[in-house]
Amino acid sequence: MPDLMRNKVIAESGIISALILVILFLAGIVPVNNLSLSAVSAFLLNLYVERNGLKRGIMVYGVVSVLSLILLPLKSIGVLFITIYGGYVIIRKWVVFRKESLAFITRVLLMDGLLLTLYGFANLLLEDILPGIEQLALWQIIGIFCVIQMVIGLYDYALTLGTRIIDRYLRKTGI
Repeated sequence: MPDLMRNKVIAESGIISALILVILFLAGIVPVNNLSLSAVSAFLLNLYVERNGLKRGIMVYGVVSVLSLILLPLKSIGVLFITIYGGYVIIRKWVVFRKESLAFITRVLLMDGLLLTLYGFANLLLEDILPGIEQLALWQIIGIFCVIQMVIGLYDYALTLGTRIIDRYLRKTGI
């Protein structure tokens, strides 16, 4: 790789990492809409992975993960980035099948596993964070599960579509 290209990749890595950290910091201090604001960090990480590859994307993910746990005032936003937003972007690049429907189902199941793991750790550490779930009827739990599946599917589609649009715009402008 020529030095000029290597310098560009290093600079882009630093800029994307800094932008993700600023967005996560804003998500921690803004009183409303912090989940959707921190979801923007996944778009930036996905854009970086699409443009520079998975290996460099893992490097940016690792840097942002460590710095988010050190620098952010609200550590739960950092944990959400590590498990849900950034973790899902990295995992979805590993799940590659010839049939898009099989890849989509696998990605949804992986996201379910991430959410279940996050819930398990939160319940273990915070002593019954959601005590009402155990008292719900079976049909209510199935309904919640179906809604979560639709949200995950829409999130995956929006992540793909948003990344394509932003990447197309950046390439058109020469960035």
